[in-house]
Amino acid sequence: MVGTKTTKTVTVQKRGTFSDDPFFKDSWQEWDQAMKNVVDRWENTGNTTSTTTTTTTTKPSSETSTVYRQIRSSNVTSDDSQAVSCTEEDDKYKMMIDVKDFKPEDINVKIVDDTVVVEGKIEKKEGNAISTQMFTRRFMLPPIVNLNAVSSALSRDGVLTINAPKLK
Repeated sequence: MVGTKTTKTVTVQKRGTFSDDPFFKDSWQEWDQAMKNVVDRWENTGNTTSTTTTTTTTKPSSETSTVYRQIRSSNVTSDDSQAVSCTEEDDKYKMMIDVKDFKPEDINVKIVDDTVVVEGKIEKKEGNAISTQMFTRRFMLPPIVNLNAVSSALSRDGVLTINAPKLK
């Protein structure tokens, strides 16, 4: 049938804190770089104070994380304040997204055809008013990915990691 999409939901596994859970250790450097990219983007537009940037192979730097969190919390509706990383490794593609303000039940990860779709939605009710905060991120995957083996894990402090293994 033409126009039929294949959709598969990916379970989000809950894990410990990003910088303390060994599960995320191979992602620390990429996540630190993703936060630095946001900080650099905002520094170049004159929206924040200056910080130093260094390359790390250890836990993400607390200075970068602090400045990034300040930018993110005051510009939460701006897509360019959300740290996102997409990297290719020998055996997989790895995507990471900051979803700190969202609870696990507010996040939906699914595969639609050859694309990972991540959606987050929060509704807050105050009196008669309802405010909604949401985002959607899409990552197109190449044909060499095993779509049935895509997995995701959410750190306690809000870093969503999605692994898409390559076909053997």
